[in-house]
Amino acid sequence: MQRWSAKEKAHIQVKRPNVIKAYNQFKGGVDLLDMLVSLYRISIRSKKYYVNVIFHLIVLSIVNGGLLYRRQCSQLRLPKNEIRSLLEFRIDVAEALLKTSIPTQPKQRGRPSLRIRSQEENSTEKPRRSSIRLPPIVVQHDGVNHWPATTGKGRCRFPGCSGKSTILCSKCKVRLCLNTRNNCFIAFHQ
Repeated sequence: MQRWSAKEKAHIQVKRPNVIKAYNQFKGGVDLLDMLVSLYRISIRSKKYYVNVIFHLIVLSIVNGGLLYRRQCSQLRLPKNEIRSLLEFRIDVAEALLKTSIPTQPKQRGRPSLRIRSQEENSTEKPRRSSIRLPPIVVQHDGVNHWPATTGKGRCRFPGCSGKSTILCSKCKVRLCLNTRNNCFIAFHQ
């Protein structure tokens, strides 16, 4: 094959083994996968080799899932601004895995009187406002543990609804209308 020679200032013929030719011909998917795995690598130092192997396999499966997601989006001809990046896809997978488990109450330890006093001291602080992020579609439509709970009045987060609501989904942590005129709660979860 031809390579540039700086010494002769011209292209020269160089011998190349067939193994290198075959690797260069079919390396596309392997190099892409290695590059995507290296973007958000989980770096855990462990004396047990199999811990690193397990985390590497988890990252490989998430990256392969992200590639399948991109392929599906291109087949559906979605616009590029609607396709989620690999980082957003990883965050959605993590949120979906975290929200599917049923949370358990931690065991209460210590004196009850001290616990009540510390709760009263913390109640005077105002919580910091944060932007409300919609849950991943998988969690939103899973049909498990979505219970209406009452909360302070706020804007309904269902797209297209501009009403105010005091109902909050206990799993999604999103305010939704649930009254005789609007039933955004059911529409959001279907």
